[in-house]
Amino acid sequence: MLLKTERLLLRRFTPDDFEAFRAYAADPSLCRMIGWADLTNKNAAWEVFNGLLNEEGTCAIVDARLGRVIGNISFKPPHPHLAQDERLKPHRGGCLSFALSAQRRREGLAQEAAEAVMCHQFLTERVDYINCGFFSFNEPSRRLQEKLGFHFFSTHRFRLGKEEIEVIENILWREEYLALVPGNDGSKNFDERAVTP
Repeated sequence: MLLKTERLLLRRFTPDDFEAFRAYAADPSLCRMIGWADLTNKNAAWEVFNGLLNEEGTCAIVDARLGRVIGNISFKPPHPHLAQDERLKPHRGGCLSFALSAQRRREGLAQEAAEAVMCHQFLTERVDYINCGFFSFNEPSRRLQEKLGFHFFSTHRFRLGKEEIEVIENILWREEYLALVPGNDGSKNFDERAVTP
């Protein structure tokens, strides 16, 4: 997947992106919000980066003007506990997740990246739904997902180290997306931000 927006390029990671990844991923608050371990250690950061590097459906978020990686965004198959949900079993969809450098927040960049992926998935790949979750204490993600049109679907808990985490799972159906975006009647594939690799 290669997508362009007004300010961003979403592309696969390359090994050369590692230092840029470390620059934003070493932020402890970011790691806690998305469930990463402490990545201030170079080896720990490489382990996570190597996973992103080889993960299908994961892209670097690149500042198009600067040519620098400032975050990551993924669209992957739904988590097993969601895939088995009777409400989703007959439908085709996936899970959207993202992380952005703390230095580039409040510029609308995470929203811009997410909207590009949503547009591509709903209008080009024609998925039925997109799921997006957040830890209950991740207020910025909650607000962003509301802006994007997501709404509550389910909740579950898991243990992360010594901490019990509550996860709020949100969802957006294709029909809801089409109703939210003026002019998107779904009659044609017009994702102008999608670029064929």
